[in-house]
Amino acid sequence: MELSALLAKLTRREDLTDAEATFAVQQIASEQAAENPVAVGVLLALLAAKGESAAEVAAFAKHMRSEAINVHVSSGRPTLDIVGTGGDGANTVNLSTAAAVLAASCGALVAKHGNRSVSSRSGSADVLEELGVPMLKPHNVGPCLEEAQIAFMFAPHFHPAMRHVAPVRKAIGIRSVFNILGPLLNPAGCKRVVIGVYTPKLLDVFGEVLLALGVEHGLVVHCAGLDELNSMGPADVVEVRRDAEKPFRRYELRPEDVGVPAVTLEQLKGGDATENAAILRKVFSGGVYSECPVGNTIAYNAGAGLYVYGLADSIKSGYEMAKKQLSSGKALSTLDNWAQVAQQLHAEPQLLSMDQVDGAVVSASDYAYARQLVQAYFAMLTVGCHRNNCMNMYCCSNQTQALTATEAAIMSIYFATKAPVSLCIDIKSLQQEETLSTPEMSELPRHEKIKMTSTPEPQEVEENQTEENAQSSIEEHVSKEEVNPETPDEVPKLQQPEIKPVLTTSSPPKSTPRRRLSVAVQLDNGLNKNRELPVKRPTVITRVAVQPSKSPTSMSP
Repeated sequence: MELSALLAKLTRREDLTDAEATFAVQQIASEQAAENPVAVGVLLALLAAKGESAAEVAAFAKHMRSEAINVHVSSGRPTLDIVGTGGDGANTVNLSTAAAVLAASCGALVAKHGNRSVSSRSGSADVLEELGVPMLKPHNVGPCLEEAQIAFMFAPHFHPAMRHVAPVRKAIGIRSVFNILGPLLNPAGCKRVVIGVYTPKLLDVFGEVLLALGVEHGLVVHCAGLDELNSMGPADVVEVRRDAEKPFRRYELRPEDVGVPAVTLEQLKGGDATENAAILRKVFSGGVYSECPVGNTIAYNAGAGLYVYGLADSIKSGYEMAKKQLSSGKALSTLDNWAQVAQQLHAEPQLLSMDQVDGAVVSASDYAYARQLVQAYFAMLTVGCHRNNCMNMYCCSNQTQALTATEAAIMSIYFATKAPVSLCIDIKSLQQEETLSTPEMSELPRHEKIKMTSTPEPQEVEENQTEENAQSSIEEHVSKEEVNPETPDEVPKLQQPEIKPVLTTSSPPKSTPRRRLSVAVQLDNGLNKNRELPVKRPTVITRVAVQPSKSPTSMSP
């Protein structure tokens, strides 16, 4: 299949088949887009001029979802998203974001997906940051969702393939299918959704796409020129419900039938992120503030969300439930709790992914935490927690066969650098065995300031340690051989680590040095008979090289 054939078909204003649309998005959202940017730009322009069909949009959405970093909900509960396409040019308050918070306060599990401002003065990410909710990394979204009942997925963190699309979109400078894909690419795969569209032409298209994506119950709405429900006039609604006799239904929703007081566009106008955050916080505080036009409109959209989530049997009853919750001020408690949980997760030391490890600059505290966590994983894999009926599938105590050295090493590297998994080994117990402290950068001998980079070839590393203070000591295991996680079929040669004492001061350093970090982990797993290991002390081999930092945030390679 060639792009030229697709261009010819689009020139004749013919719709692409599923296979053709899938091929097209594969070419666009990949490195190949940079090789042929003109053809990709023309394809997007022709699609927009023709008008994207539901099948084309669904194919694009399915592929981009497959390339995204997904969020897993461990509880198995369904998730809800209330979101708009944007592009209506009305510059209203962040109504869908506020409705998501209110719906969560009413009991829905809300996985909100969004970005920064594009066509308005304040995007969902912008206003949430003003409200105290930081943008979390993907692996922290699940815990936030479970603990706070709501989480926000910042689109750039979850859709790496979009980086290939951005230059072409910027070059053509017109609306394309990617301007409407955002609400369809929720990394949590929400089965309950309320999506607002900026034009009624997209109602049927989005309804068919939601069915194709497996949504169980969803609403696609457009009202009085806005991509949110409002009471300026009747709303055009497409409702999809997989378990209904008619899975696809289109109707008109009048605000007076729901009980929403009339409103004008001027009453819904917002400002920048700071202004909108102040408005929302006041509305969430309850009482008379919740009775304003903005509060009624937020409750209207939240009520639609409660309806598709199954907490209300109609949009009207959902609106009434949302109004009661808003008036009580509990929405503000939900928001504040969310901000607190997200801030705690955001502040925790983060482990580096494998493509970030080599040459990355990290603080000594982050390195210490990472090393402790690696030790905990090793202990779990090799020794186990020795608890009866341990339910952790990765714990050695719960496995009938011992892991091979290769399997354990690869699994340990993956666990220590990728998605978090549950631990049945307490990190604190390891901290009692080994104190991790770091001498001042200036105090390090010159021969210790060595640059180390990861390589698939085994390499020897010499580290000569000097004695600086005799008050306390720790054991540093320095590896002479590095595991290559990209070649799982090769069994790593397990050499004996040379154990050298490192004497450190008992008091913390005056300043925290920054390190260029290269971590290698290997596993003895009890297979090496030439060395006797303590019963509950797995062989943890790490190595780190230190270089002086040229700037607070960067370091020369």
